[in-house]
Amino acid sequence: MSDETAIEEEPVDLPPSTVPPDFRVQVRGFPDEESTEMFGTLIGQYIHAFGRMLELSTLDGVTVAPTAAYAEAARTLDRGRSGLPPYTPSDGHAVGIAMTVPVIRDGAVKSHIVLNADYLIGLIKEDTGMSDLALHTMGHECCHVDATAKFECAFPGRLLGEHQSMSSWLTWHVATMVWDEYIVTRTCARWGADQTDGYEETFLSALAEARPKANAAIRTHLAGGPPFPMIQVANTEYAHLMKFAAYHLGNLDGFKISPADRPRTAKALAGHWFAAYFERLHEALREMAKDNGKWGSDAPFIGLGKLHQELVRLGGVAYYELPGRRYDFVWPPFVPADDPVGDA
Repeated sequence: MSDETAIEEEPVDLPPSTVPPDFRVQVRGFPDEESTEMFGTLIGQYIHAFGRMLELSTLDGVTVAPTAAYAEAARTLDRGRSGLPPYTPSDGHAVGIAMTVPVIRDGAVKSHIVLNADYLIGLIKEDTGMSDLALHTMGHECCHVDATAKFECAFPGRLLGEHQSMSSWLTWHVATMVWDEYIVTRTCARWGADQTDGYEETFLSALAEARPKANAAIRTHLAGGPPFPMIQVANTEYAHLMKFAAYHLGNLDGFKISPADRPRTAKALAGHWFAAYFERLHEALREMAKDNGKWGSDAPFIGLGKLHQELVRLGGVAYYELPGRRYDFVWPPFVPADDPVGDA
């Protein structure tokens, strides 16, 4: 283990950590070797502690870099197979400060955590707020490692496998993304800083902006623009709406709070076209959580993918799979009677 001191003895009253004995913490961007080693050791000890509660045996390693180098560290991470797209920090409704990237090592799917050091600095300073944020951030990413391990065990090779059509890829991409964020925020809700207000704000922003953004892309296409940007925007906006709803719902379930008890959420959803989908999503995710990692079939994930397809179709873009075609046929945008895109 680099930049980390191994813990030689396990306390008798705690379960052993599941982290691999040879996992590495790589720290970039610190001014001197002493602070680099100290920070790496501390991060490693926290990860080791989380391994007592979570399944972290598939952890590939941890990379820690300051803001100036964080995006590059994620982008250049070796994913273990050519053709896998690089990861980049999110910068839309939520600004990414950490990510867990699925990689392939020796033919097996593992997880590599990339952390923005500037948001972890509270660990070595007397700042309770920053320390709590750092604790929550690391716990959140360790939960992603756990979730990926459980999914890969249930469906070997599915996460990074190839798909025969665009709708098949979208189904699994959206389903795993939404499920991951729900179960992760549910599991780590009470660890460190309380993220309830932030998750709610992010969800409400996505709720307000998803349809107008998708409609704008459809209008551009109807005015003579190419179809691909319309397809990409519609899929992305409604997928992100589901993802940020999952963040919010998972966190609330972790605290055992009903969405109806959050006044801003309840007000925003009252009479909203997404309200019924929000309830269906919540019900589906809670059912999946009962069998976490032991689903028995892929039906729950297919269900999440179909829910996304419903949202995209409601917004004006429909997919039809044709036998023998790798890329699906996309029907020209239609205009539902209650869809504001009709003014185009």
